[in-house]
Amino acid sequence: MMNEETIRKLVEMKLGGMADGYKHQSQNQQYTKMDFEERFKILVDQEHSRRRSNRLQRLIQQAQFEIPTVYLAIGNWFLRNFGDNICA
Repeated sequence: MMNEETIRKLVEMKLGGMADGYKHQSQNQQYTKMDFEERFKILVDQEHSRRRSNRLQRLIQQAQFEIPTVYLAIGNWFLRNFGDNICA
């Protein structure tokens, strides 16, 4: 059963990715077979990915490129292949 108070607190702490992941895990039976650390790792990975994606989108918007979707695709490719070092 999903704990609405926990979801509210995660959102309040600006951990929306974890809140969405927690909702998804609560509604999907395949996660009940996983131990706590596996489930927690998935939540942390989801939050990290969302923040990284949001940061990249914000940087592209601030750069005011003429064709932002092309640069977003290029940026995502660099992040997948070279990690966080390029946006540090």
